Amino acid sequence: MLNIQVAPKAEVYEVKGNWNQLQVPSDSESDYSSSSEDDMYNPTQMKGITKKAGAIDLNAKPQLSRREREEIEKQRDARRYQQLHAAGKTDEAQSDMARLEQIRKKRAEDAARRAMYEDDKEEEIANKKKALKGKK
Repeated sequence: MLNIQVAPKAEVYEVKGNWNQLQVPSDSESDYSSSSEDDMYNPTQMKGITKKAGAIDLNAKPQLSRREREEIEKQRDARRYQQLHAAGKTDEAQSDMARLEQIRKKRAEDAARRAMYEDDKEEEIANKKKALKGKK
């Protein structure tokens, strides 16, 4: 048994005046286009949604994408954390303040020790001068 497929009719182009101005018949004029092809649903073909100018709400907020929403939320959280940190309400801020207090205490002790050492050194120098004057 032979399987023969019939090719569609050749399209006829009309030439009016100039060969560069060929008029191609549209799909509706084509003899071989069927209505079943037009009615078929193509899921990859997206049709744009058109709105009338009067139907657009100018006061509506624009819809953000997921990435944009996440980025805004991330910035908001970072700003909030910085405010809490500046107020000393985060664990990190409290540990920083405790460490800073220890450093201040150690510096104060070191300054007192240095002052005491300098006083002792001045007394020692004064005693040596007195001892040298007493020998002369």
